[in-house]
Amino acid sequence: MKTAVETASRYIAALGIRLKGFRIVTNSDGPFSYTIKTGKVAKSGLGSSAAVTVATIGALLKAFGIEPKKDDALHKLAQTAHSLATGKVGSGFDIAAATHGSIIYTRYSPGILQSLPANYTNSQLLELVKRGWDYSIEPFSMPEGFKLSFANFIGKSMITAKAVGGVSEFKKRDPGTYGGFIKDMNDENIKAVNALRAIKNGDSGAYEAFRHAFDNGRAWAKMLGELSGVGIEPEDCTALIDESKKNGAFVAKLPGAGGKDAISALTLDTDSKRRLERFWKGRRELNLQALDIATV
Repeated sequence: MKTAVETASRYIAALGIRLKGFRIVTNSDGPFSYTIKTGKVAKSGLGSSAAVTVATIGALLKAFGIEPKKDDALHKLAQTAHSLATGKVGSGFDIAAATHGSIIYTRYSPGILQSLPANYTNSQLLELVKRGWDYSIEPFSMPEGFKLSFANFIGKSMITAKAVGGVSEFKKRDPGTYGGFIKDMNDENIKAVNALRAIKNGDSGAYEAFRHAFDNGRAWAKMLGELSGVGIEPEDCTALIDESKKNGAFVAKLPGAGGKDAISALTLDTDSKRRLERFWKGRRELNLQALDIATV
């Protein structure tokens, strides 16, 4: 939040608007966290850091009369703030989704943010927002009928920065193999999205194509984790996913950076969703989240 406030404030000042005092109060929706038996509150892995970054910057832009859609300022400022706060250029997807909702997204070139000096001026920040970024954002919604289930691993959490560091080290050691994994995962993701488009257009045969591509992409991610020494999908989680698919899940995976943060699944009807969630409730290591949406 500190970085989000600073980034937004410096952008507002760069536009020649006089800053005045303000007060920010945060209020997270329940699914962003859950309480374990010790009373400790744990994050659920639904993108709370991205959400609070976008919400904070959006609130400040609105408070000072700035149109957040002009130059896609809200999105660009949030990407900048999140990168400054974490010290890296991530996938950017969580920020883009928090800004634009359900989308198909292709990331901007990392060099765009890396070109901003550590001791940047307000005018340099303004130039960064006004310039064209080479990302692609396409509004997209899942086909009707898909239903989402989501659960956390109680008391467990993937430390994203550590996981990214492990994968980055593998990339340095073997850039060719790493590049092949990324290409293969991306190819399967594209096939999965194209299959979803086909389903929305009435092609019932595309369901199996979606599942095949989804599972292949998951497999490539698991292998990347194994070679990097990062638990993107540990063996016991693979077993849980396989059991989940026998108990109502159409597809399932460990979302985000993977690891024992959470598990998510898509089912094709209400009965399958209920069956899956009964199964998950019987697993003592899982805490089922009641998300306020029926479909993705």
